[in-house]
Amino acid sequence: MNHYTKAFYEFLDHSQYQKSADAMFVVVYSAFQAGWLAAGGVLPKNTIHAAFPDWFPPSPEEKTEEENRNERRE
Repeated sequence: MNHYTKAFYEFLDHSQYQKSADAMFVVVYSAFQAGWLAAGGVLPKNTIHAAFPDWFPPSPEEKTEEENRNERRE
């Protein structure tokens, strides 16, 4: 294995890469979800959103009425 390849694999094994990959996934998933909802779609109950709730902001239907009112005021 050459030095470049070895360094790349070491980078992939580093926790900073995993955090970056997780963040990129959240951005892509959130953009897809926003488009889905904007097109009139409804989120099924068993989505990755449900599996990893700390990763994503709540969807509009999961927010409380008070949160929705506060958002409209802003």
